[in-house]
Amino acid sequence: MKGREIREDQRVARYVRPRLVHSTGHADPEAFVLRTRDDGTPEDGLSVNWLDAFPGGTRSQLEEVTRYLRLRVTRNGRFAEFVVGDLMSELNVSWEQIGSIKAAAARAQAASPAAGPQPPDG
Repeated sequence: MKGREIREDQRVARYVRPRLVHSTGHADPEAFVLRTRDDGTPEDGLSVNWLDAFPGGTRSQLEEVTRYLRLRVTRNGRFAEFVVGDLMSELNVSWEQIGSIKAAAARAQAASPAAGPQPPDG
């Protein structure tokens, strides 16, 4: 999905595996580093989930993301949640500089990652 399709006031989240969650509950910056493909090149972007595509509050939206994508969410994992415009301001970038919301999330490794709400149990 191209970043221009998501308004700056909307939110995205990325699931952070337990091994990348500090004892403080904050995500380790490694959770926002692009993975390397089998051919040695980095991925094009970082996968995030558009929370405002689902109705309800944050918990309900995270449950929908989890169900829709069939994510295996563990008790000690966390979701890092970002408001698109806040992330852009923190990183001092514009839509012209970011080709997509995936690129914006990938650059989040330079910002302080926020610990999101607890993932749904189940």
